[in-house]
Amino acid sequence: MSILVFSCICPDGCPQECSYGCQDLESCLEALTTFAGSGWQFTKIVLIENKRSILLPVEAFDGRSIRAPLEALRREWEQILA
Repeated sequence: MSILVFSCICPDGCPQECSYGCQDLESCLEALTTFAGSGWQFTKIVLIENKRSILLPVEAFDGRSIRAPLEALRREWEQILA
């Protein structure tokens, strides 16, 4: 399980402190992308996975889906490791 803890400004301009849980990292990242595409502006994002906290760059989430680039990267690594 992956958990996101983030500070943001919601589309109506109110500051928010939120958390969101997903089954895997890819789903968490895609959720952030969806939020950004809906007008949420992130000021801080922390990913918690396997008892580790990782600060994520807020500028990476601009509303564009990351599924295709992640899949391309996965295929490239699988070819390298094969």
